[in-house]
Amino acid sequence: MDYKRIAKKIIDLRNADLALRDQLIENGQLSEGYNQEMKQLHN
Repeated sequence: MDYKRIAKKIIDLRNADLALRDQLIENGQLSEGYNQEMKQLHN
């Protein structure tokens, strides 16, 4: 197994999640239920 590649993917996904979360907070959209952009990122 390529653990370094898997670890990088997990870190990249976490960073994308946090960046989108920050963007939604700035736009006042985070508390309006499960945002569709966030849903797409999670899926």
